[in-house]
Formats: sequence, structure tokens, C-alpha cells
Amino acid sequence: MIINYQTIDTPENAYRKISEIITDEYIANLKLSAKVEYDDNQLWIKGTGKGFKLTLQFLDEGCEIDLNLSFILRPLKSKLLSKIEKELNENM
Repeated sequence: MIINYQTIDTPENAYRKISEIITDEYIANLKLSAKVEYDDNQLWIKGTGKGFKLTLQFLDEGCEIDLNLSFILRPLKSKLLSKIEKELNENM
């Protein structure tokens, strides 16, 4: 899934803004325990925890979201994606 940039003009600016929002605390608010990693050169944010992996890759055309969930967490996928998508749309 790719979220288009609405108010931000470059992938670098989008990455900087979203990296301030997507933190360990943000992931914890989704009721998931995770460690968040950032790559300033490749412009990606990865959140990894027990049973899931979230990757946000900032590209020229928008932010690509990749969410992989374990079998147990799969019923929550649409809810989690919609929450992440809403957050990105509000801030990009």
C-alpha cells in the first residue's frame, strides 16, 4: 500500500516528519511491543516485535507501508493499517 504525499514535497521531508511520530511509544499505543529502527540514508522506518514487522519506505511517489503479522495477529491487520494510514495522511 502506498500513501501519497499531501502537504510534504519530498521523501526526505516526509521521512523526517514521520520519524518524529512513529516511535516505540507510538507502536506501544497500538497495543504492540516493538523496537523501532530508522535509516536516514535509505529513508525507511521499521518496527519489529513479537509476531509483526512494520516497514515504512519513503519513495518519490509516496510512503509504502508493509505490515506482516503472525497468524494470531492477522485479524487486527485492517484495524492497524487503517490507523497507520490515517496518521500518515494527517501528517504528510
